[in-house]
Amino acid sequence: LVDVDLGYNVLESLPNDLFAKNTKMKRFQMIGNGACQPFRGCVPEKEKRLKLSPTTFQSNSIEEIRINHSPIKEIHETLFKGCRKLVNLTIQHSLIDQLPENVFSDTEAIQLIDFSGNDLTRLEPGLFQSVKGVKSLRFITNNLTRLDANLLSTLKKLETFHFHENHLLDFPRELFGASKRLSEVDLSHNNIHTWP
Repeated sequence: LVDVDLGYNVLESLPNDLFAKNTKMKRFQMIGNGACQPFRGCVPEKEKRLKLSPTTFQSNSIEEIRINHSPIKEIHETLFKGCRKLVNLTIQHSLIDQLPENVFSDTEAIQLIDFSGNDLTRLEPGLFQSVKGVKSLRFITNNLTRLDANLLSTLKKLETFHFHENHLLDFPRELFGASKRLSEVDLSHNNIHTWP
């Protein structure tokens, strides 16, 4: 088993260690999943969020995880533990409101992190400390108001930074200090008052 696609189902949970024993698993995709999605006309009071176990994605072989329009109850700190070959992590429009600071601690091969269209209001200062090879960060259309000056301090290979359509009020001067390869920044549609 190399690819798993669970899109457009009504799953309420995924079990522990779903991929731990599958050494050939490369890609996981889930689009439009969950018992009740807002884009299908579901009202928030009836919305059920997908429950991911703290060990759902722990796999030594997985390279790509794509989840879109699948409301998720919580992202556990250990969700990607052991995902040393993970290159692309995209979880969009899934109502995520927080990410634990150590969630990426085992994902040193990751190059793209995309949490666009969620409800994030804050990113922990050490969130990206373990992902030194990341090339692209996409946190479009969240509710972020501030970014810590040291948030990107280890990201020397960062090329694209897309944080448009948030509520950023200011922009730390030191934010891109380590990012020597940066070629594209999109901060449009924010509330930034001053540019450093």
